[in-house]
Amino acid sequence: MSPRDRSLTTLVTVVSLSLLWLVLAPASLGGTLTLVSVQGSSMEPTLETGDLALLHRDSAYAVGEVVAFRSDMAGALVLHRIVADEPATGRFILKGDNNDFLDRYRPLPDEVVGRMVLHIPVGPADLIRASVPWLLGLGAAIVLLLLAEVARPARPARRRLRRSAGHG
Repeated sequence: MSPRDRSLTTLVTVVSLSLLWLVLAPASLGGTLTLVSVQGSSMEPTLETGDLALLHRDSAYAVGEVVAFRSDMAGALVLHRIVADEPATGRFILKGDNNDFLDRYRPLPDEVVGRMVLHIPVGPADLIRASVPWLLGLGAAIVLLLLAEVARPARPARRRLRRSAGHG
């Protein structure tokens, strides 16, 4: 691999890993995604205990979206639907799909952890949870292999010596 090819490979690798990080990094590490396991019945039949929800943090949320916020009362993340907003205060009015009452606490947009962008029903939830360490290990192995390839010293190009017709 020529030095130019090696530089291009390094650039493509760094850009690709950076883009993957921006898209897939967990919120706890500066990204925008949070994976949560659903507990309770307040969002049935939409969400059931054991389901997984992937949340994406954003700058704006809309009525009808399922969002999560940290509840001091519940001592956990709460996943409920935005049913209205209060224009005067900028707060959201939330309700569990299975509840016949509105949530007492009304979070501000910056208190929302994220909107649900993916719902994984109860069936595969245990499989996903069990495979996460394997997926992380596989991802780490791929990254290490790519970095090892990029960091490997270049071999000098071999020259073929041609024999001239007069030498023999």
